[in-house]
Parts: sequence; structure tokens; C-alpha cells
Amino acid sequence: MNTKLTLSIKDSVIHQAKAYAKKQGVSLSYLVESYLSATFMPCKKKKSTKQMGAMTQQLMGIAKTKKKLTKPDDEVLTDELIEKYL
Repeated sequence: MNTKLTLSIKDSVIHQAKAYAKKQGVSLSYLVESYLSATFMPCKKKKSTKQMGAMTQQLMGIAKTKKKLTKPDDEVLTDELIEKYL
């Protein structure tokens, strides 16, 4: 079941997020839901790319970082998003 949610976000962030979602071929709602799901999902063993869905495979590697990855992927993504938007 889907429920509507109203958020207060800076206009500049909304414009960037909409442009990014369009470039990725997904909705802004999908991006937010995916991010929140990844944030609250407990870490599991990584699946091979053969076991991943087509959308997951397509989105692999879109978050670029200059830092050496020493944390789980979801923590790295969270840190990068906070650094970019806050």
C-alpha cells in the first residue's frame, strides 16, 4: 500500500533531484523510497549480479566517491548525499 508524504525540501535540491531522477529514468518517489529502504535495511551478504534485478544492475555504481570505501555501501551513500545536499 502506498501512502502520500509531504516533505519540505529546498527548491534547489528538488530541482537537482528531479533532474537526476529523469536522467536515471525513474520517478522521484522511487528514488526517495529506494534511499529510505536502503538506509533502514539491515546489511546482508552481497548478491551476485546474476541474482540482482535489472533495475539494481542498472543503478550499480552511480554514486561516485573519491574516498576509499571502508564502510558498508549504504553508509557511504548516506554520507555522500549528506555532503552533497547539506
